[in-house]
Amino acid sequence: GDTHNYLEYEINAYGTDWDLFLNKPYRDPGNIVLNNWEFAGMKKAVYVDGTLNNPKDKDKSWSVEVFIPWKSIYQVMRGKEKPQDGDQLRINFSRVQWPTKIENNKYVKVPKQGQDKIAEYNWVWAPTGVINIHLPEYWGYVQLSNKVAGKGEDVFKANPDEEYKWILRQLYYRQQEYKSVNGEYASKVSSLKPEEVCKPEVAKRIKLYTTPGYYELTLSAPNKLWHIRHDGLVW
Repeated sequence: GDTHNYLEYEINAYGTDWDLFLNKPYRDPGNIVLNNWEFAGMKKAVYVDGTLNNPKDKDKSWSVEVFIPWKSIYQVMRGKEKPQDGDQLRINFSRVQWPTKIENNKYVKVPKQGQDKIAEYNWVWAPTGVINIHLPEYWGYVQLSNKVAGKGEDVFKANPDEEYKWILRQLYYRQQEYKSVNGEYASKVSSLKPEEVCKPEVAKRIKLYTTPGYYELTLSAPNKLWHIRHDGLVW
């Protein structure tokens, strides 16, 4: 939930897959993508109800099943190897869909309607509002349960901390906009107009610390002090 150190997994109908580790979203300075990172113990299977890349017939569907050990996923969290009942994760799912046409008995990618350049559609579970899956603060919430599927129900419990994190995230956006216009980050909270994103009594609890190239915003909450810094990390 801090938008850093997250995992990505991609797979196609051939079963060709790609797993990787990102220390930060592409938008943030110091981003590193580890393409050689692997989900240890991962297993996969693909089923195609039809034929691949054969435009002479009509396919019905394809499906994929993936098994990833919790221990492999929790490599990004020190001191933890498995989830606990009630834990929440930030997750998103995306399918890449290319517009195509049939040419010489082959599928050929074509531009979207009304456009000149070839580009894909992205169908996502939790919309980010733009064609960019790498906005972790917009991903969906998944709450884990120790109940066996189909043998009981749990109620999703909204975490009140998310409200404070979201206020800081909006100020992070405003800092990015301020720098793009002024060439540097704002050094005063008032320059970010926090009263537009939260109640006045909450805005009074926001503090801003800056250096020539960096900043850190804090917001005091009941029994906690929340932070966000120039590269988007929130804690």
